[in-house]
Amino acid sequence: MQLILSKEETTIKSQRQNIIRKLGVSSMREAVEKFQHLEYESPRKILQSR
Repeated sequence: MQLILSKEETTIKSQRQNIIRKLGVSSMREAVEKFQHLEYESPRKILQSR
């Protein structure tokens, strides 16, 4: 992921933790599952409501 995004490893870790926190889950697996079960709901809207 680091090579694809051209970001430092610490930046990617920080961004992942921010996503986990904003979604109110405890892991990236839970975050992915949460997004997979959404229907027609904007991810931006969900993140802004937290």
